[in-house]
Amino acid sequence: MRLLHATNPAPAAPPPANAQHASTHSTRSPHSSAPRTCAQAPVSQPGSGRKQKTIKRARTKKRKRDHEPEFNLNAEETREELLCELMGVENSGMEPEGDTFDEDGTSAEMAAWAREWGAPGLEPQRRKEMVGEILAYGLADNGGDYYSFCRGDWADDMNTSHCASCGDCMDWREWHCKKCNRCTYGVSIPCQGCGGVSSSYHDL
Repeated sequence: MRLLHATNPAPAAPPPANAQHASTHSTRSPHSSAPRTCAQAPVSQPGSGRKQKTIKRARTKKRKRDHEPEFNLNAEETREELLCELMGVENSGMEPEGDTFDEDGTSAEMAAWAREWGAPGLEPQRRKEMVGEILAYGLADNGGDYYSFCRGDWADDMNTSHCASCGDCMDWREWHCKKCNRCTYGVSIPCQGCGGVSSSYHDL
């Protein structure tokens, strides 16, 4: 099958109405001399496919942002949910659980908080203040214990640190290797993947 340009077409009957947008090319078969028209394929511009994909991704991200729920720390429902998470219980009316709240635990401040929280006759205004206290203690960078959402438990910032690259809380003896893009154990030990060393390696 060959594609020929109809430069001097022979007289023929007028084309049907639905063939007005047909290509001016004709396809002739070796077994038939009658020309037949074929639809012209759309011509795509260079780079148009990549541009359309970029636009589509941007619209998808915008729709995702529009449907993401807002995190309002001042909302009572949000504060109550965080309170239960930090207390390690399903209902804030229960006694807090975990070593952080024990009398011989790691935090004397939280142990005192737990005693007052469990005392009978807690006034509503004082209860509201205590919710703010535990949220500030667990979520703020206070140089002591903090609540690790990665581990679902309290952690000591002297022995634990959050790696922003890995998105997880790690032991203080682990460091992030930028070449391997992962945390590796031992600040005094070269990376097991590439042999690189931490920034404090030569200070040890």
